[in-house]
Amino acid sequence: MALMKKNAKSIAYDKKFELIRINNWPDLKINEIWRPDSSVGYTQVPKIMPLFLHGIDSIQGHKKLSETYFALWCRATVGVVEVENEKTMALEAGFTGQRAVAAWKDRVFSLIDLKLIKTKPGYGNDFGFILIRNPYVLLHELQGIIDQGIYSTAIAKAVKLGAGKEIRGS
Repeated sequence: MALMKKNAKSIAYDKKFELIRINNWPDLKINEIWRPDSSVGYTQVPKIMPLFLHGIDSIQGHKKLSETYFALWCRATVGVVEVENEKTMALEAGFTGQRAVAAWKDRVFSLIDLKLIKTKPGYGNDFGFILIRNPYVLLHELQGIIDQGIYSTAIAKAVKLGAGKEIRGS
């Protein structure tokens, strides 16, 4: 997997927090720190993700969807998830027991209804591939649907991060 090249501002930001870590936790072993630049099995997450997840859980008339959305996000490669085992997908989303797969599918259908994801059928199952849509774009589309306080806070954070154009779809 190719790593994104960091700009000077990002490198300076990393160095700032590296110094804070060293000065506050001098005895910490380097392997005790999760570092996406040198670790394997990670996913990148937008900084608005916690607010976005709370937002989709605030939608009236829908069950809690954040665990299913985030479990899919963690499996995505360039926005696409291949559904190989629905039982495993259900477990990762927090569902266990005899109705785990049915509960997971119910949440996936809700995510489809809200246009948060798109799907293509697989051989012998409803979902072979799932496309995870950009949460910045979705945030704009969910205005008036998610809790207004969560929406406003997420927009302000996204703009502060420099993602304003991404939200507007420019």
